[in-house]
Amino acid sequence: MTDKSPEERQALKRAVRILSRRGLGKEELYARLLEKGEGEEASRHAVERMEELQLLNDGDYAAGILNSLRNKGYGARRVRAELEKRKLNPQLTGELMSSFEPDWDAAVRYLSGKLGEAPEKGQIKKAYDCLIRRGFSWEEATQALRLWQEMRETENEEGRPWA
Repeated sequence: MTDKSPEERQALKRAVRILSRRGLGKEELYARLLEKGEGEEASRHAVERMEELQLLNDGDYAAGILNSLRNKGYGARRVRAELEKRKLNPQLTGELMSSFEPDWDAAVRYLSGKLGEAPEKGQIKKAYDCLIRRGFSWEEATQALRLWQEMRETENEEGRPWA
């Protein structure tokens, strides 16, 4: 496909500028081009061209989002919601989420930051609720609290902070 029309050239330039700032999915780039005033056909062509040039790849983009959120200590529900919010292919989202495992170390670090040295029962409940809001299931939040407790016990036995 040749890039002959001025509208297509303009949309391609804009797509490259947009993608140079941050990664996007196909649907997000298409919507952004439309928001910026590009025509539907020119926007569709620009998205297709970005894929051909391998500047746009929903699989890599989704995996990056998943890893970033996982490393920040978010649970599966939050990750799935973020992928859906970005209008990524539901099949792709399902494939990625089928093998999702929370980063327990990140969850424990999050809890350690929330709870400090000697938390009260009310603080533990609040931290648990925070995990739920961060996308952890009831079972996962309970597991994270159990791991945090084990880490505290290990610290007390060895007399050194957990890293």
